[in-house]
Amino acid sequence: MRSASLRPARRAGLAALLATCCLVVVACSSSAPTATPIATPLAATAAPSTAPSPAASSPSAEPSDAVTPAPDVTPAPTFTRDSELEALIPKKLGGKSVNPTSLSGTDIVNTGRPADIAALDAVLAAVGKTPKDYAFAYSIFDGPSLVGAFRVDGVPATQVQKALVDQTKALASGASVESGTIGGKKVAIVRVPSTDAAAPSGYYWPKDDVLYYVQTADPTFAEEALASL
Repeated sequence: MRSASLRPARRAGLAALLATCCLVVVACSSSAPTATPIATPLAATAAPSTAPSPAASSPSAEPSDAVTPAPDVTPAPTFTRDSELEALIPKKLGGKSVNPTSLSGTDIVNTGRPADIAALDAVLAAVGKTPKDYAFAYSIFDGPSLVGAFRVDGVPATQVQKALVDQTKALASGASVESGTIGGKKVAIVRVPSTDAAAPSGYYWPKDDVLYYVQTADPTFAEEALASL
């Protein structure tokens, strides 16, 4: 495994990963998604809003003597990079260039986030593997849209796809899966019910031991991304 440092991003508004699991929505406050979509895509879309109520957010009429807590200065963990898997991910789509990055299953466990770890464990248990066998590389584009690749050592991509799709269907009520040909690739298209017209769909394309994944609400982007793989 190759190593480098990568600061994990935090999802804007929500503290976690895909609590997760269904289409990986990469709504994020910086250039990298949370570790969540990495374990099981598409679930954040179905997650309810956790915005504070007006009463909770309104300033008090009385001055407060409360002490402002110190900012969180916990150093970001060091993640493991998989340069071979990153090399399979497009670096330019829709006229925008980005640099792929990656995480291992061990990295997700080391974040200490229960939802992320549980999501990852469920997928790996279904294929008889452990976090050290798992890696995910990805690039994030405008939209936000994501192009990624999952690999679980020693497991065919079709089997990994089934585990991810089954988990999405179990966690997101009403999730649907259909087959289609996009960008010249025969893919499984996963959709999670949402009132948001811009909610993304997930596209899985298995090839040998690599499961490619595109998440986007833009059909044109999906076509271009899958054609580039």
